[in-house]
Amino acid sequence: MAKVLIASDYSRVSHNAEDELSRLGWVADSTSMQTLISQGSSVTKGYDNVILIIDANFRKNFIGVIGQMESLISNCSKYSAMYLMFENDYDSIYASWLAHIKRMFKSMNRQPDLEEAIKEIMKLSFEPVSNNSFTSPMNGF
Repeated sequence: MAKVLIASDYSRVSHNAEDELSRLGWVADSTSMQTLISQGSSVTKGYDNVILIIDANFRKNFIGVIGQMESLISNCSKYSAMYLMFENDYDSIYASWLAHIKRMFKSMNRQPDLEEAIKEIMKLSFEPVSNNSFTSPMNGF
């Protein structure tokens, strides 16, 4: 069973995402963006996936730290697959984050779009890992 952390200050979308993930058998927890920013990757450890939900007020509330969040997202992506969900459309001010994000989803204000995004995240989580990425623990000896 996969564990997902949803970071958002927009309760409707995060609540709907948490409900959909739980309905499909995943463990979903929520946290605020402020908590994620202040506590960093220590919050995301132990989660297989982290979903950042960017609402219409995010830019206004966090404009001063958008650039600094790239390093936070980079650190978090070392432990968990990171996904971006936008309440509406993508804005290019988040372009530096994309190098650390597994997938981006837009227009999550409609329930069918949210449900499709959740299914895509679940599908991506179960894709097989290439044998080329496996390193034997004996290689260091």
